[in-house]
Amino acid sequence: MHTKLFTPIYVSQEFHILGAEAFWDDPMVNYTNPFKSDSPEHFFIFAANLVRDRLVDPHTVTRVCVSDDNDPFYDEKVGEELLGYASLSRYGNEEEGKRWGSDSMSKKLERGILAIEQLYRRSCIPDPTASKENIQKIDEARAAMRENTPFLKSFNENYKDHFRLQGLAVHPKFQRRGVGKRLLKWAVDSADLQGLPLTLAASVSGEKLYRQFGFEEVASFKVDGVGPIEFVKWPEKKRE
Repeated sequence: MHTKLFTPIYVSQEFHILGAEAFWDDPMVNYTNPFKSDSPEHFFIFAANLVRDRLVDPHTVTRVCVSDDNDPFYDEKVGEELLGYASLSRYGNEEEGKRWGSDSMSKKLERGILAIEQLYRRSCIPDPTASKENIQKIDEARAAMRENTPFLKSFNENYKDHFRLQGLAVHPKFQRRGVGKRLLKWAVDSADLQGLPLTLAASVSGEKLYRQFGFEEVASFKVDGVGPIEFVKWPEKKRE
């Protein structure tokens, strides 16, 4: 397997719903979207829009992991398969951010279309898979965590330049095969190269992997037994 920069050839239904499939059984997703099994198509649309939003963000770079003939599970009849992806955003200095990511007229147009679609869905098509009450509890708990955790409250001021892993998803069929490690290594190496901290919000399934890579827990919250953990990974060598 190997990773490569995301290109439009990977834009497919398979790519857009990979995240939904990867986190289908995640406790947090089960809490915020308890009715997804009753209307999976709506949940897939929600997940696809999250991915689309990251793909057109000018400060975000997405990398995919694909199979090759070195993998024991490689199928010559199928050929290259999409195993997973990761999206990494750079915040802070605008010029550095532009050099990290990219923008174009097509991305700007896509952002406008997405904004209209999301406004229409929120106003006219309520998500039948979601629990508004549970989502509100999560939002309130997250806001309280940020307000009551000095590190998080001052992070953006103290570390204006930083990276954040916006998403890392591995297809269920290929989990526990090193895909997540390979994608996370790319994110860690990218932040280290610029001497910047890397932050993320970990799911239950990803917590062990992040700790293995040296991430430090800085905050967390629980609502009815579920909640994410905020992690930070300091660069191996700070930029001069």
